[in-house]
Amino acid sequence: MDNKFRINILSLSAGLIVFGLVFYEFVQLFMLYEKNKAQVEKLCTRALDRVTFRIDNKDYDRHINLSQEDISDLYRKILESEFEGVFSENDSINIKDTTIVVDQTLEPFIVVKPSVIDSLAKDSVKNIVLIQEATELKDFLFGAKGMDKKSKSRLEIHLDLKVIQHILDKDKLVEKLIKQAITDNKNRSPQERVNVRTLATLLKEELDKEELPDDFRFNVLKEGKKRELIRFQEIPSNYSNELNSKKGYSRILFPSDKVNQKLWLTVYFPDERAFILREIQAYILVTFFLIVLMISTLYFLLKTILDQRHISEMKSDFISNMTHEFKTPISTISLACQALKDKDMVSEEIYPAIQPFVSMISDENKRLENLVEGILRSAVLNKGDVILRKEDINIQEIISRQIEIILFKKKENTEIELIVEGTPRLVNADKLHFTNVIGNLLDNAVKYSTQTAHIRIKIEYNKSIFISVKDRGIGIAKEHLTKIFDNLYRVPTGNIHNVKGFGLGLSYVKAICDAHRWSLSVKSEEQRGSEFIIEIKQHGN
Repeated sequence: MDNKFRINILSLSAGLIVFGLVFYEFVQLFMLYEKNKAQVEKLCTRALDRVTFRIDNKDYDRHINLSQEDISDLYRKILESEFEGVFSENDSINIKDTTIVVDQTLEPFIVVKPSVIDSLAKDSVKNIVLIQEATELKDFLFGAKGMDKKSKSRLEIHLDLKVIQHILDKDKLVEKLIKQAITDNKNRSPQERVNVRTLATLLKEELDKEELPDDFRFNVLKEGKKRELIRFQEIPSNYSNELNSKKGYSRILFPSDKVNQKLWLTVYFPDERAFILREIQAYILVTFFLIVLMISTLYFLLKTILDQRHISEMKSDFISNMTHEFKTPISTISLACQALKDKDMVSEEIYPAIQPFVSMISDENKRLENLVEGILRSAVLNKGDVILRKEDINIQEIISRQIEIILFKKKENTEIELIVEGTPRLVNADKLHFTNVIGNLLDNAVKYSTQTAHIRIKIEYNKSIFISVKDRGIGIAKEHLTKIFDNLYRVPTGNIHNVKGFGLGLSYVKAICDAHRWSLSVKSEEQRGSEFIIEIKQHGN
């Protein structure tokens, strides 16, 4: 994978990550907004429930007040009719019911006011007695002084258990009269039933308790095929005489009224969105800051990467141009050395004297040529311009040839062993680059050996082909193993400077293996040597 492709992948990945984080922040912000909106709806609904409850209670109390006189008069007539004829003409009794607080509890009582008239003296005696139970009423009446047998018998008939129960329990009568009062009010208009200013005051009070916005609008709607707006003549400033397109919060105004047409109380807030945003403004600011920070970081990251890429390309172009320029003088020097080695070109007197210098110049010129070639290959690989010319090659033959070259250059203190396992077969690869890979690995094995270089090369033909180059040299520390394939990286050797090079060999080997889609690994221990293993997989065969 070349640098250009890696940079593109990194830029795309960074952009997707930042986009994902920004999208996630916006989703979280939207969810928080919806959560606060639901909270506003909950608080507003709770306030409306209290308002409608209070309005409903006021309406109920009004119905009770309207029917109270009728209830009292009718009930009094019932009591009088029940005791009609019980007493003599000169005796009278006034009976009615009431409630009294006893130990902080409302208890029902019957108030008995007997009155006995002396016909001769034209005088009367009055008394008031509170009776709570029906049996007490019966005992009181039977024990009344001056009551004759005829009155007692009539009283016994009238104080039958069903009659007493009818007198004491008037729930059905009250319910009947209340329903009658509600029915009588059925024809009252909504404007008569609803005090819009009182309603506005209650709404303000209850919404303030929930800390909802002061700026609200409300209206009253009548239920039908379509809800119809109720218009009032004198209205408070926050009553809306127009149907608003905004969705409001509604509740039935008189929930206990099952007779009249339903009226709906609707409330909405013109600046509800602004109110919710103010509630979450801290989170919005933090989110905005993080988004700006992420985008800025991505921008500077990509800018830095692109700048480094541009610098790297400039460096590679410079090195490539420089090495090409070096090739011309190197070739000229090589031709000059060959000319000086020709006896026909130099006089016999000076030929013996200049040959050592000519050989020295020739050797150093070849070393310089090798270095320039390595630098040129490195620049080409960094730019990703390497082109593989694949063909079927005999890797065993190429490795054997490289061993011969190394042994020819390093005749002394160099031992190389070649081991072949399995059935040899051809490999589809670039012959020139493969040759350079093996040459670099062998050259490193010789350079990093202390005294005698013991090198073992093993070729193993299996499903994959394994090529290993193992030496007994100084080895590589663990902290450097992950860096040895980096361009221009050299393992520190302290004060030892006998190993020459620019750190280009292994980076070139790694690049060629990657280009062929081969795997390259290394095993090493300090002072015990290193082993480089190339695995040529089946798709590379």
